[in-house]
Amino acid sequence: MEVCKYVLGKLTYNPAHCEGCGVRNIDRFHLVQLINRSKNKCRINIMNKLKTDPHDNRKKYRRLKRYWKPLLKKESELSGVEYNYYPLFHQRFAASIVEEMLAYYPKLKANYWLYQELLKAMSIRISSIRDLFN
Repeated sequence: MEVCKYVLGKLTYNPAHCEGCGVRNIDRFHLVQLINRSKNKCRINIMNKLKTDPHDNRKKYRRLKRYWKPLLKKESELSGVEYNYYPLFHQRFAASIVEEMLAYYPKLKANYWLYQELLKAMSIRISSIRDLFN
């Protein structure tokens, strides 16, 4: 079985170097972009499930569709002090609407916390992603 290794660094492509060795170089920008895309795919999959459900879940669907940006923010950037008016939530903190949306599906909540840990690792520049989970 061939194992593909990912190395954080400059994204380069050298066909002679990459053939058969299974090494891919990914820089920080592309790693964060990959994480964001996978987070959005999870959210969209859950939205599609809610869209086909009965009328009770339509509000959850609209909330996930409209307020997707707070789900992509770092946890430290969410306001827990400042009230904002969110039409589908009424007047609330940004942190509380994220918590309510995460309560819809456990998979979404697990994905969100993994996303937050990976962002934290990228910001403090942990040399190995494995160190994050140990």
